[in-house]
Amino acid sequence: MDFSSLIKKNIKHNIRNYTAFLFGNIIIQCILLMFFTLAFSSEFEKIPSSSAIKSDFNLILTGMVLFSIFFALYTAVTFTKYRGREFGVYYTIGLTSKQIIKILSYENIIISFASFIIGTITGVLFSKLSFMIISSILKTSEYTDFFNIKAVVIVFLISIAIFLISTLYQLYYIRKTPIVEILKSKAKKDIGKTSFITGIISLVAFIASLILYKKSFSDTEYSSTMLKIGLGGTFISLYFVIGFAMTFIVKTLKHFKRFYNNNILFINSLSHRFYSLRNVLYIVSIMTSGAIIFTSLSYSTYKSVKITTDTKYKYDLSFVVPLNTSESRIKEILKDNDIRVKQYNELEGLNVFDLRVTGEDLIPHGILLVISEDSYRKFTGESLNLRDNELLYGKLSDSGLFKNSNILFDCSNVKKTSTFSEYKKKIPENKYMFFEQQNKKYNKTLVTNSSASKYFIRGINITVNNENYKKLSNMCNEESKTKDILLNIDPYDYNYYKKNLQQDLKKEFGDKFADTLCIKQEEFDEFLKSSQFNLFTYSFLGFMFLIGSSAILYFKTIVTSREDVERALKLSRLGLTTGEILKISYKELAATFLLPPLLAILIIGYFLKNMLNLIPNGEVLFYNCFHIFALYIAIQIIFYVVTAYKYKIIIKDI
Repeated sequence: MDFSSLIKKNIKHNIRNYTAFLFGNIIIQCILLMFFTLAFSSEFEKIPSSSAIKSDFNLILTGMVLFSIFFALYTAVTFTKYRGREFGVYYTIGLTSKQIIKILSYENIIISFASFIIGTITGVLFSKLSFMIISSILKTSEYTDFFNIKAVVIVFLISIAIFLISTLYQLYYIRKTPIVEILKSKAKKDIGKTSFITGIISLVAFIASLILYKKSFSDTEYSSTMLKIGLGGTFISLYFVIGFAMTFIVKTLKHFKRFYNNNILFINSLSHRFYSLRNVLYIVSIMTSGAIIFTSLSYSTYKSVKITTDTKYKYDLSFVVPLNTSESRIKEILKDNDIRVKQYNELEGLNVFDLRVTGEDLIPHGILLVISEDSYRKFTGESLNLRDNELLYGKLSDSGLFKNSNILFDCSNVKKTSTFSEYKKKIPENKYMFFEQQNKKYNKTLVTNSSASKYFIRGINITVNNENYKKLSNMCNEESKTKDILLNIDPYDYNYYKKNLQQDLKKEFGDKFADTLCIKQEEFDEFLKSSQFNLFTYSFLGFMFLIGSSAILYFKTIVTSREDVERALKLSRLGLTTGEILKISYKELAATFLLPPLLAILIIGYFLKNMLNLIPNGEVLFYNCFHIFALYIAIQIIFYVVTAYKYKIIIKDI
């Protein structure tokens, strides 16, 4: 048999092992081609680079490329180490390291080329469907660039990168690893048992990290650090917890002798599989967590567009005008633009520069709206009685409240001060008003629409008692005093009146006030468009993660099936039937396939619950995530059934 025949027979022998790797690469490269084709299309390039849609898309595309490289590297490392005995045979029949590398290079070329060709064909076919969806979402002219040479070239370069990564690792492994170690590599498990002490420490670290994550949302000065430590600690300690879990379960079950003895074969067989697959289970759990969080957040945001818009925008139309503007003049402008008003409201307020004071530190926060308690009662219908130097801080979310800081309203237009003491020396007392942190109250009631322009921020309203409001008003210049015009109108196409109304406001009051125009229906449409696009793109990213994780599990199960066949032969000699052996194996596979999504759902569910509690309608968003949780469990069960069927064919050959 010549060398070329050896290569062909080798590929034919390993074809079932390549299936998952090849399928995963095809799906990934198909999705990459679709997204790169979209990125280079003439219609998509018209979207401003500053657009949130474009920045999110570029971030997702980067994540896809990095994941495809990681997937290629991980499978190359795993598959190469598994083939230790095969390499040993090559050495035995006289092949050199150079010839073995040549065999592996041919394999990598075939996989990369096949992935590229099939991925390109399917990518072009699916591009038309995806572009139709995106055109509908973004309300643009239909995309026609279904085949883009730039996109094909980039995907081809990624295929070459995957080939080089796989080949260079195999070259390094074959040349640098002693033959004895190569022969032993297949017999080595991913990692041995976790010691009980290490397991207990990792479990404590895991629980502590979850608690720290929750506390990071308490709005302290260390929140950012606590969040990073909480997230990092959770996923690092998870690696050791997975290995310790089986050790702990076995030790616990040994105290229930009857149950343990009746299931001793399954328990020990499962623990063996867990110990040998801990690295795989950890990687797959991380990948599944990424898939779930990308998809669930984008889906829940999309499902909650209306309720979120209704919460942030109470009025159909709003804008800001100078305080001395008459009601009759405003109504005249509205009439000129054919706007039929159902409810007309004017809210007087002060736009004051807000500084947060912590010790001697001064932190500029922005120009916020301050209103009197009389105005608050009028617009909300709530009773409110504030004491002197007491304020009510209204904000929809719990983030960024600076609960541990004092508030200073500055009316001096100060440019820069380094410390609070320096500020008090420079600025006279009749130019600022100071509120201590213990005199701050909080609620989630907004009086205006939640919007922002260069000069005016709405979305936070601060209420002070009437006396403090009068004092603050006397400190402020006339430009700081405004009225928010808050309207509910008869519904009709805002595109009809927006441009003319904005021009009239600009002509009457200048750009500063014209830019404050806020139209609820427009905000809803933009939010819906953004959430639909994010759902479409993040779902594909999540799908890549899911396909990759399932392919790794399938790959690991199939390539280790020879060991399972040997184990099945030993069990059959002990008197177990093929049906009994398969029953045990199915339980093991089920635990292996369902553990990662269950772990991911528990961890991501905990993270999302604490995070979404901070924002308005967070409970609705969290509830919508359960649809995605159920979907991922169902998909993982399908992958389990497919793998179990293939596994059954292999085991039945004994």
